[in-house]
Amino acid sequence: MTYGDHLDEELRAAGLRIDGCSSDGRIDWVSPPSPAEQATAAAVLAAHDPDRRKREHYAADVERREHVAHTLSATETQAIWDGLTAAQRSEATRRGLRALALLAQRALP
Repeated sequence: MTYGDHLDEELRAAGLRIDGCSSDGRIDWVSPPSPAEQATAAAVLAAHDPDRRKREHYAADVERREHVAHTLSATETQAIWDGLTAAQRSEATRRGLRALALLAQRALP
């Protein structure tokens, strides 16, 4: 198991006085650790998820792609709407409101 680049940050965030750490989980201490510091370090190591940031980055990338797709869809919808006559817009609005009214009726007990 490798511990990734962010273990150092997690150990320091836990208040541990470290000089650094290696990807195999070895900790370089500023001074010999107390038993409490060793226990804290062991807990941080046990909870460390080396792939967490990779998953967060992937999730953010997916979210950006979905936003772009939504924006493109909205742009295409606007272009279609802009191409309609006033009468066609009025009819489309009437149908949309009627559909919403029917959905609201079904949702009510």
